[in-house]
Amino acid sequence: MTENEGQRMLAPLRELDPDTRSTVDVTKAKVAGRRMSRRRIVAGAVAVAGVFALIGASVPILSSAYSADPVAPAVTEPAFGPLYEAVTVGKAGGFRPNLYKTGRDRQTIDLVRDDGSTGGGLITVYPPGAARDEMGVKGPGPGMFAGDVKFEWAPGALATVQVVGPEPDMQARAEQIRQSVAVAKDKKVKVPFTVDKAALGALKVAAVITMYDPTEPIKVTVLLSASEAVERGSMMLTATLGGYGPGPKEKLGDHEATVVGNDYGVEYIGISDRGSKMNLTTWNVIDQLALAKAVIGSVRFVPDATNPANWADNPIR
Repeated sequence: MTENEGQRMLAPLRELDPDTRSTVDVTKAKVAGRRMSRRRIVAGAVAVAGVFALIGASVPILSSAYSADPVAPAVTEPAFGPLYEAVTVGKAGGFRPNLYKTGRDRQTIDLVRDDGSTGGGLITVYPPGAARDEMGVKGPGPGMFAGDVKFEWAPGALATVQVVGPEPDMQARAEQIRQSVAVAKDKKVKVPFTVDKAALGALKVAAVITMYDPTEPIKVTVLLSASEAVERGSMMLTATLGGYGPGPKEKLGDHEATVVGNDYGVEYIGISDRGSKMNLTTWNVIDQLALAKAVIGSVRFVPDATNPANWADNPIR
């Protein structure tokens, strides 16, 4: 795997153009990249990039993941809460969930083949009253088949399952996956760190991306934005086991931070937890360097940060 291929693998998690070059050391991600590049046929299956509009609907609250947030003036009607996963998904049809991305206007679950073979897919769930936007998995290529199921995951709330694979029964497999989708009850996200609310300024949590595969070096990403919508350029905090290389050191809070630049300025800031092997990287800092330094300087890792049992259910303290 080349460095450019590694960059393309990391690009969706960094909200960057996949062809963007950088000084990032992707050694820790290359093992995952080789595995993911073999099994991913579906373009856009990792739905962690894009510009999403805030939406809502005047319907009763269904769960903690679906609520009006009184501290979010931009959201005047109910929408998903970004600190909750709205549904659970099991293994079905030869697929398993690989990552879950929360958000206010939709939540998405990336699917991979359970046995590591060719194919992939996406589950998208919308708040009640929202219409499917028809964006998602692209059509199958030569020798591939697609399945696409539209259903209600809760009363008045649409969801879709889209899968692609070499077997001709993809539609039946999509239906099996649909049957594995269930409403989650108070399923909060978990993160291995917290940041000081005072350091965030106008930023709020827009989405949380959780990797379900324990072998992946990337564990969880928190996306921050002032609008509370996931936008290109949203500041991102990514917790990894490894994942950033050498660079100039700078004291930020209690951390000795690694500040890595490119031709355009500072590309990312990385810190390591002294008590574990967990690292945290702040992306998309070029236009908001002072704010990014304040945020990273306020980070506290949870005790024994590599143990998910110790993770916090809110990245903001």
